[in-house]
This record gives sequence, structure tokens and C-alpha cells, in this order.
Amino acid sequence: MREGVAMATMTYTRSAEIDAPVSEVFAFVADPGRLFVTWPMAVSVSNIRLTPDGVGSRFDWTGGEEWGLTLHGTFVRDVYVPDERIVDRSTTGSAWMWAFRPEGDGTRLTVTVDHSARRMREGVDVNVLRMTGRDLEEMLALIREQFARR
Repeated sequence: MREGVAMATMTYTRSAEIDAPVSEVFAFVADPGRLFVTWPMAVSVSNIRLTPDGVGSRFDWTGGEEWGLTLHGTFVRDVYVPDERIVDRSTTGSAWMWAFRPEGDGTRLTVTVDHSARRMREGVDVNVLRMTGRDLEEMLALIREQFARR
């Protein structure tokens, strides 16, 4: 970080009820190949390496074409508690925390994203941070749709 430049940090939390059992919603979110289909920003994932117990799983991501550049990083799974919680941290400085709770016949899915823009490219960080809240709402709606189609 350059001297005199403040690090932008923002945290967003969004929640939605999903019409599916916790185990099914958890399996969907735990699979990067399925989860990133719901990502509002065009993101591709590759080199998915899942560990048997979940912790230490890794996958690479690439996106950002909307801004005329390519952003990329690697997610590493720090926390994996089946049917309860997942935490993935990106090399770009963000942490994605997913919480799963039974609610009626479905699941209350809560996602909290903590962004630290200090590693993102200059000029992109503020736009990314500004868009995250809206994007999380769209992402949760798309996850809800995946289960409504069953």
C-alpha cells in the first residue's frame, strides 16, 4: 500500500430464504463450479481442487471484463463446517462467509463479504466495493431460482 493512501474496507451481509433443505443448499454453495454460475459479474473458475474435509480447498477465478480489464485470484477455503458454515478467502483480499440455518421447510442462507481493496487494481476497487451489496442480492436471488426450478 502506498503511503498516504487509505485502504478501502467494506463489509456487506445479505440473507435469503431458499426453498430447499440445508444439506442441498450447502452442497450447492460448496461447489465453486455451481456457485459461480449465480455470480452477477462474469466470473470463470478453474483449477478447482477440493479436499476431502473441505478446509484447504482451492480454486482460481478470473473476471472483470466489464471494466475492460482482467482480475484474477485464488480462493482458499479456511472454514468448512458441513450444513453450517463456509469461509473462502481470496488472494485479492476479500473473505466470503456463508452461513446456513434451517428455516421452516427451507434454508436461511446468509452471505457476508468483507472486501479489502488494497490488493485490487487502482481505479477498480471503489467500483467493486460499491457494487457488492446489490450483487449479493442478485446472487442470492439466482441461487433461490436454481432451487425453484427443481
